[in-house]
Amino acid sequence: MTAILDILAPAQLADIYRSLEPWANLKAAVKQRVRLVTPEELKQHKSTAKPASSSTQKQEHDPWLESDPWQEGRFTAAAHPTTHAAQAQATISLLPEYFCNEDGTHPEIIQQVGNGSAGVWLATLEEVETLTVFGAAVSADECAAVVLGTTQPNVGSFSCEAITLVAQHSEAGRVLLKGFLVNLGDKTMSVQPDDDIINVSPKDTQVITLEVAAQYCREWPQIRGNPLRFAHKTIEGLQSAVTSTWSRKFFQDK
Repeated sequence: MTAILDILAPAQLADIYRSLEPWANLKAAVKQRVRLVTPEELKQHKSTAKPASSSTQKQEHDPWLESDPWQEGRFTAAAHPTTHAAQAQATISLLPEYFCNEDGTHPEIIQQVGNGSAGVWLATLEEVETLTVFGAAVSADECAAVVLGTTQPNVGSFSCEAITLVAQHSEAGRVLLKGFLVNLGDKTMSVQPDDDIINVSPKDTQVITLEVAAQYCREWPQIRGNPLRFAHKTIEGLQSAVTSTWSRKFFQDK
């Protein structure tokens, strides 16, 4: 119970216990941070478990592992393609100097949110909606989540503000992104005013166009399928020199 109280506020627990399915809602709220299993679930698993297969046989999915919160991500990733949000979260990190507490200080970047947390957290839309479903603040201090993209999360009575923020991309450096700032604590966190922090130096770049005539190129099927990949493979140094790409067009008899 102590581990659960480290994650959920007492008010959140009270709402869970008053719900129609408290056990299912409690599991959903703590997610992968605490493993919750009833004796009946363990007994049922043991009674239905199959003998281990030999090393020469193909290993099957263990139903216990599939219901284990620590293993859910593994099977989900195999069954579903990686979403743009998950890819962004893997390569983008927040910068504390672009956020501001009520007293003017910058918050800490945190990796997860629990009861009493303070800081700003880069989260997915699903994580934020699950955390806010019970409607109780998780902290007496500033605690906020940033959701990237243009789809506004459904967070009930919590403050949700559309923002444009500067973040650190693992390959492109600092980038300007759209998202939402969801305040989860009693105190309000905000984005640092632009005039105080944003100073963008212009890059010395040129716009170029690459044209390929089908009649002179034996690799035309490859070009038609993925022109950009063909250009990167054919022109040495192009991929590292290009900062952005857009648009492809096909012309006939021109």
